[in-house]
Parts: sequence; C-alpha cells; structure tokens
Amino acid sequence: MKALLWLVLAAGLATNVFFSLTDDGAVKIAVNITTGVLVLAAIAGLVMLRTRSRRSWRHAPDRNRRGPSTSA
Repeated sequence: MKALLWLVLAAGLATNVFFSLTDDGAVKIAVNITTGVLVLAAIAGLVMLRTRSRRSWRHAPDRNRRGPSTSA
C-alpha cells in the first residue's frame, strides 16, 4: 500500500510539473487540479500509515519483559 501511495505521489508531481511547463488553457487547469488532489490524498495516506504504525509500535507489549505467566 505504501509503495502505491509513493507511486501516486511521484506520478502526480511529475505530471503536474510537466503540464505546468507545456500546456495552456482549460486542460492545464483541469490537470493541475486533478493531480493536486491526488498528491494531497497520497500525502494524507502516507501520513496516516506512518502515525498508525508508530502508534501500534509504541503500544505493543514488551515481549522480552519477564512477568507473571498467564498460561497454566
């Protein structure tokens, strides 16, 4: 999932730069808006994945710590 989001981010940025330098008119505006939304969504997805993985790592039980055994 993370690789797909990075791919969308890179492709969206490249497309946005390409059309910003080459095309004029309504096509340029439509492509820039579309790629801008895709880039922002990819960034939001990457941030959400990062915070979720950090949160689950932080609250994971310490498996090396010795404590009372729950198994009989």
